[in-house]
Amino acid sequence: MSDIPRKILCRIVAEYSREMWTDPQRCIALFMDLCAEQGGYQQYQSQLMVLQESLKSKLVDNLAKAGGTTGLPVEAVISQATKQLQADKGFEGQLALWCMETWAIALHRLSEATSKTYSSPILTVSAQGDGHYRTVSEALYNAGPGHTVIVKPGVYRESLVLEKPLKLMGSGPVETIVIESLDKPCITQKDATVCIQGLTLRSHINTQGERFATIELRRGQLELENCDVSSPSYACIHLSGSDALATITSSHIHDGKEYGIVIENKNQSVIQDCHIFGHGQAGITISKDANPYIKNCTFHCKRGINALISNQGQGKIENCEFMESGSFSIEIRQGGNPHIQNCTIHNSLMSGIRIRQDGQGLIEQCDFSENILTGIEVRSVAMPTIRDCQIHHGKGSGILVWDRGRAQIQECNIYANTIAGIEIKQGGDPHINHCQIYHEMGTGILVHDHSYGTITHCTLYENKQAGIEIREHSNPTIQDCSISRMGYAGVLIHNEGRGVLENCTLSENIKANVYISQQGAPTLQKCSIHNAKDYGVLIENEGQGRLEDCDIQQNSLAEIKIAGQSNPTIHHCHIHDGKGHGILITQKGRGTIEHCEISKNAATGIEIKQSSTPLIRRCKIQQQGQYGVAVYQEGKGILEECNLQHNAHGPLFCALDTHLQQYQITV
Repeated sequence: MSDIPRKILCRIVAEYSREMWTDPQRCIALFMDLCAEQGGYQQYQSQLMVLQESLKSKLVDNLAKAGGTTGLPVEAVISQATKQLQADKGFEGQLALWCMETWAIALHRLSEATSKTYSSPILTVSAQGDGHYRTVSEALYNAGPGHTVIVKPGVYRESLVLEKPLKLMGSGPVETIVIESLDKPCITQKDATVCIQGLTLRSHINTQGERFATIELRRGQLELENCDVSSPSYACIHLSGSDALATITSSHIHDGKEYGIVIENKNQSVIQDCHIFGHGQAGITISKDANPYIKNCTFHCKRGINALISNQGQGKIENCEFMESGSFSIEIRQGGNPHIQNCTIHNSLMSGIRIRQDGQGLIEQCDFSENILTGIEVRSVAMPTIRDCQIHHGKGSGILVWDRGRAQIQECNIYANTIAGIEIKQGGDPHINHCQIYHEMGTGILVHDHSYGTITHCTLYENKQAGIEIREHSNPTIQDCSISRMGYAGVLIHNEGRGVLENCTLSENIKANVYISQQGAPTLQKCSIHNAKDYGVLIENEGQGRLEDCDIQQNSLAEIKIAGQSNPTIHHCHIHDGKGHGILITQKGRGTIEHCEISKNAATGIEIKQSSTPLIRRCKIQQQGQYGVAVYQEGKGILEECNLQHNAHGPLFCALDTHLQQYQITV
């Protein structure tokens, strides 16, 4: 049933004399004339017939007398008349009830709000006039709860307020059905459950400074599906509060002056299968304890950020693609704490994700590639967890942790980035655990400028420069890592770098497994250092440090080389089976070598030359291919309480221009 006959009858009773509308024939003739304005009376035949029969049967007269001091209650009259129309005239019960309620409303004996019947559940809107209404606003005003409003192709310049549970659906291609507003929201939903499908929704600004969203959901539930939403003002969609719940599906949300979707104030809406693009500041922003679920969406905002999570915003973001942002693809700040899972983040103009200002979050099983600055940037006391991600082919570093940033980086594959797999600087202090870092164009992990970090159970291999580089007073802890096949050095510590390496395996690196220079001073404990192409440990240019309980073997030129006034401590190490010297000390090198076992090296156990002056004590230096200890070219030093037995060329050789102090030597 349509509600148009009810409205026409109310108009007739209000505007015409009683003699006119109480005459069945004259009333219906007038009714048919007025129906012409609504496309003709033929579509309302059943409703016209029952209204006419109620007049002929004098049921309307009884209704007019109802509710007075002598009449029956209105409800009783409506009930009796309904039964009479059913019994005597054969009308269907719902149609008969509608008829009597319509007369009661027209005669002001019943309010429309208390009516038990409603018009047709489907109303049509057509700008061309071939529907029930020409405007969407009029259809919404006349629709009852649960009704469906069908909008035909056309441009409808309206601002709609939704307060009833209903469906608003387009009939035709989305781009041909346009609802657009001026200087106010296109859709404002204040309550109820509303479904909107297949419409283009947009707003326009005529007044400078106006700031609003095309869709404002303030309360109730909204299902938005297969729509096209844009805005030249504040945002396309604004979702605020725990009492406002939207499910937005398969829609294009684009070209917001500032934002695509604003979600705030504990809102928990669902966004899925949407394309969000072209926004000025952010495609989506989540703040103030909002916790939405965003799934299978594509974000592409060349002018701004794809997603901003701030001010204690949360949310789960899953299986989304973030690409080609004009800035950072995702930014997390000010206590933002989202869960980002199985997403692809690529080709950002700056970083794939930036976390700062106490930002947190769990980022897992995501793929980062070809971002310009970094895949992930962590700074300003932020502390996210990054787990099981693929971070590769970045134009800068894969992950950058700096400016006192912290992070838990776990089980990630990091490879083929330009500067470093992970870069730590300016007080950064991440925990890096069970990661694989390989095929980097520069260094696997770069720690510099007064930084820290804990690196455990990681595998680093085949990076072009170093596996780990430490410099400028940085002091990381590296434990239980495998570092191999680097193009330059396994671990490079220089420019006053520090650090502790424990239980690590360093092997098959080109220049050195460990390279210490320029006042670098690390501590290596219980490390296995073997099969370098040149040196196991190379310490030069005033390098320092301490090697303790390490196993150093099968390196090519020397197991350890100390040069250029370097002064390390080598304590309780096993240095053996080298292809050259066990320890070579040259170019004014110094150092303390104590409690070491040096054996089975192809050349000399320890060779001292070029004015070098080490202290060697309590060492076993045996079974060398040449001498136990050999001193050349003004070499000096102290040798005390050492065992130099069973060396091929003899225990000790000192050239004429050398001076080696010897105390309690066993030969």
